[in-house]
Amino acid sequence: MNSQLFSRSTFLISSFFTTLIFMEFPASTLCDSDWYSTCSNNMFSCGEITNVGYPFWGAARPEACGISQLELTCEKNDTTIEILFVSYRVLEMNTRTKTLTIAREDYVNGICSPIFANSSILESKVLDNTTLLQNLTLVYGCREDQLPGKDYQRFTCPKYGLGYLVLADECNQCTGSVRLLIPSDSITDVKNLSLVEQTIKAGYDVKWNDSEACSACTRSNGVCGFNRTSNGPTCYCPYGSKTCRSSPPPPPRVLLVPSPAAQPPQSQLENTSTPSSSPPPPPRVLPVPSPAAQPPQSQLENASTPMPPSTAQPPQSQLENPSTPGSKRNLTVKVAIGISTVVAGIILISIVAFYNFKRECLSCGQWSYGRKTRNEQKVEAFIRNYGSLAPKR
Repeated sequence: MNSQLFSRSTFLISSFFTTLIFMEFPASTLCDSDWYSTCSNNMFSCGEITNVGYPFWGAARPEACGISQLELTCEKNDTTIEILFVSYRVLEMNTRTKTLTIAREDYVNGICSPIFANSSILESKVLDNTTLLQNLTLVYGCREDQLPGKDYQRFTCPKYGLGYLVLADECNQCTGSVRLLIPSDSITDVKNLSLVEQTIKAGYDVKWNDSEACSACTRSNGVCGFNRTSNGPTCYCPYGSKTCRSSPPPPPRVLLVPSPAAQPPQSQLENTSTPSSSPPPPPRVLPVPSPAAQPPQSQLENASTPMPPSTAQPPQSQLENPSTPGSKRNLTVKVAIGISTVVAGIILISIVAFYNFKRECLSCGQWSYGRKTRNEQKVEAFIRNYGSLAPKR
């Protein structure tokens, strides 16, 4: 009995917690962050790289403001970006031409501190090279008999010993190698090691492309962002609206409305055969708002009667867009009430279950005690009537 009651109580409590966990709340209720203002005001700046917006993010600029693969990092006024698990230093950025000048971070201070990972910008889905590139392979930890026969330049590093570089995608049996990308017209001969190092440090240009959806968002006065759920760009608009205004509202139209003085008297309305003694005054000119904000038909039919402030209708944009601050507050209140109700229900069920469990336990104890008392009474009556059955000594 007690185990069944406990199982039922546990099942009810688990059901309430499961409902609470898997309940779906509107995103606007759970998070009131104004991504339009956030992504507009929080631009990335580091050293000489300043005022960088979409598609990049990093530092004070949240991840929702840019593509996840294009995170910028700032360290000691140097901007870096990771592309296909390789870190590059951003030397220049041109937002007008949408180009970056990047160089391998591990080769900025020379060729003897490599990270053994090949550069492969061509395989990136978010960046493209703007110029023709060629492969430059640096090979480390070789023996003398492993050096190529021609068209190479040897070098020595304290950590890896003998090595060489070649303008090709080299594959050999030395300790390790790194394939870099350099402009095709930068060097044609690797014999000049100093020129090769300068070329590596100078880097090369890559280009990012804005999607058509992001371009349309910018034209409509919105701010581009990135939706991690759909894995695509999204548009943040002012005041939480779903569609941004692409142009200012049209000017109001002009509608001719006759003045009250131009109305004929009641006697003339009853007897239309009687001509008017004087010509009617010219009609008044009243501005009429655009169709998006035009008042109801009844208001147009009686323009002389002012509309009370209490009966004024809200703007059409607010009617079409339920995600206004008022509706957000209402949703927040509803969710808070729902959560409070669930918590109160859980507490109430726990109290009832505990009370029932305690009552059952007390009932069981009282029944057992009463039964024992009746048995003892029967034994005492038997001894009193027949005497003790124990053998006498």
